Amino acid sequence: MKQHLLIAVLVCSWAPFSHAQFQPPGGEIATFPLTRLPISVRCLSIGGACSAVADSVDMLTANPAGAAATDTTAFSVQFRYSDLEAIYLDQDALDSESLGPRPGQLYKPYKDRTSDLAFVGVSKPFGKWTVSAFYQHRLAFDSAEDVEEVFDVPGDQLFTNRNALSASLDGIGLSAAYRFSEHWSAGLSLIRAELGVATVDSWQINSFSGNPVLMSNFDDVFQANRIDDDASDNLVQFGLQYRPRGRFSAGLAYRQGGDFQLASQSIQRLSRNGAAQDLSTAVGTTISLPDTLAVGVAWRPTRSLLFSLDAERFAHSDLPPVRSRTLGLAAPVVGLTEAIDDTTSFRLGFEKRFFVGRESGPGYAVRAGVFTEEDHDGLTILEGFDTHFTVGFGAEFGSRRQVKLDLGIEFGDEEKNYMLAVNYTPRR
Repeated sequence: MKQHLLIAVLVCSWAPFSHAQFQPPGGEIATFPLTRLPISVRCLSIGGACSAVADSVDMLTANPAGAAATDTTAFSVQFRYSDLEAIYLDQDALDSESLGPRPGQLYKPYKDRTSDLAFVGVSKPFGKWTVSAFYQHRLAFDSAEDVEEVFDVPGDQLFTNRNALSASLDGIGLSAAYRFSEHWSAGLSLIRAELGVATVDSWQINSFSGNPVLMSNFDDVFQANRIDDDASDNLVQFGLQYRPRGRFSAGLAYRQGGDFQLASQSIQRLSRNGAAQDLSTAVGTTISLPDTLAVGVAWRPTRSLLFSLDAERFAHSDLPPVRSRTLGLAAPVVGLTEAIDDTTSFRLGFEKRFFVGRESGPGYAVRAGVFTEEDHDGLTILEGFDTHFTVGFGAEFGSRRQVKLDLGIEFGDEEKNYMLAVNYTPRR
């Protein structure tokens, strides 16, 4: 009887909800692995602790000031294979829990496996200046989850809750680095970034018509929030590096996340005696991605040994909040969500280089790293602290080490990343 009453309340009160304010996806966006995806192969291999270490075109997006260390034209191509899993809160499953005989799945996983061209860049020095151009592919995520339940009432009401989400993030950038002195350099990158988002969060009950309990002539009711759009923003990255002759170096890097204004829809449809009534409205939403600020130091006890440490701050609080109400019954979500907070990640890296014969000959490198990740996604049930481990290998070939191959691997609880880079300098 409780289920019957709730359905009746839903039907009778649908019209007042039809003009409810559009609420963009919250937990879905917050769990995008933007802050964990590696920005270069070598940087990945040493746990992301590369603000004070970046010294070539392949690490432009780690710290643009590092390109000033190059003394010849350089090219870089990088590839990434990602095996990612994100978990988000589906508030609308509360409706399923209230109306259906079986509880809905509140926490749903998104899984994705992609192979992508991650980075292409070229840099050229002009005296104290180094100018670079690059393309970066940061994200490719595509997944969906459908839940169907049949209510145990006369007429068998079919409840359907669908969640689908895909996103991509690409950027084309120009960068300039300037060496002020033998020790100090600064860099600035301007990036045209494009975010594509396609997401639908829908809630539907059909087969109302002729039900002897509800006494309703509705064929079905449907409500959804939907985004299917691309948006661009102009982003800035800035960096400083201090590289004295001694064993220590330091770096600072700021990376802007961006605000992307997307077209969206709040959809409400009723079907009564075969006649459809569409109360949908077109609205807009802005998705903000987190800015980051990293500060790092590096220590080289010998010419072939490196230790690096970074502290990186992510402005997750700029992300859209997790929705506080469901679509169907507009019931409040109590005790399931919390504020999305800023977080700090600590990153530690190690690199050991080996040379065959003289130091001008072929060289090899082994790398390892670790970094932490704090909870930020606004979900109260999930354990939010994770530790990631990384390993890597590098090799240099040619009479003057013109060709460099780098491999990096990251292991985490919810994602694994594998990256390969080919770097080429025509001459040194």
